Amino acid sequence: MIVFINGTYGVGKTQVANKINQLYGDKSKVLDPDQLWTDELKKNCTIIFGDGAYPQNNKKFLQILKNRLDKEIKEYRGILIIPMTVAEDLSYNTLISPYNNTIKHFILTARDEIVIERIHKDKLRDQSFAICNMEINNKYIKNIENATFIDTSDMSIEEVAKYIIERI
Repeated sequence: MIVFINGTYGVGKTQVANKINQLYGDKSKVLDPDQLWTDELKKNCTIIFGDGAYPQNNKKFLQILKNRLDKEIKEYRGILIIPMTVAEDLSYNTLISPYNNTIKHFILTARDEIVIERIHKDKLRDQSFAICNMEINNKYIKNIENATFIDTSDMSIEEVAKYIIERI
């Protein structure tokens, strides 16, 4: 089973994914697209030229991630957790639509001021990029069907993780 955790940058997707993984133990694993993106850039930095400058709109990377996802589905029998902002048709049609029968899609939301506060706490993040794209991401995400929306504004990471676990 695939648990896809979507939402704008800074909403807490990766923290929730890691908490779910921690609670499930050896029955789950996180496939972190951000880490895969970093690994791919180390192997071949030309991946970004002419094909999208970030993971969600880069055709080459999306195909790499889809290939990895297909491999994991064949080989892994536990719960595969993927935290990623999917806020464009290209990434949605590549990573979510093809797996409708095997995916549980959760979309994390929060009030804008809460997301901005979370972004400012993350010193490793490109904060301006995350904040600048928040409105665009949220506009796309709010129109996604067949997903469970979770307002995390007043929830802890553990509460969100347990909420998701109850639904899978």
